[in-house]
Amino acid sequence: MKLFKANLNLFYDVVFSILVFSIPLSVAIPNICLAILPILFFLSKRKINFQSYVLKATVFFILFFIIKALITQSFISDIFFYKKLLLILVLVFLVQKIENKRLVKTSFITGTILAIFLTLYKTTNYYFQYH
Repeated sequence: MKLFKANLNLFYDVVFSILVFSIPLSVAIPNICLAILPILFFLSKRKINFQSYVLKATVFFILFFIIKALITQSFISDIFFYKKLLLILVLVFLVQKIENKRLVKTSFITGTILAIFLTLYKTTNYYFQYH
């Protein structure tokens, strides 16, 4: 059972690393990872730290926007903005169960650097093609 739990935590960290690696590069891969991560989140038995300042600040931030929208009666017109806020809240919850933070940091930095190089390549290619 301990081996399964260790493999599950490692798999969770790897899927989250793939998520943060592919955010600057793709649209489809992060969505696939976001579909897998909540399943792994609920299978993992590790507890969430609800005393985390980041979690409290994020919940407070989102509640502020929702209350503001209800007062100004703009909730329906700005529903796409509030869906993105919900995604931020989900990501904050998903980050709480990461064990190997170094792997996630490395994959995010690598993905960002790769996105920069791809952008430079495409920009120079466009410049040489169309002047």
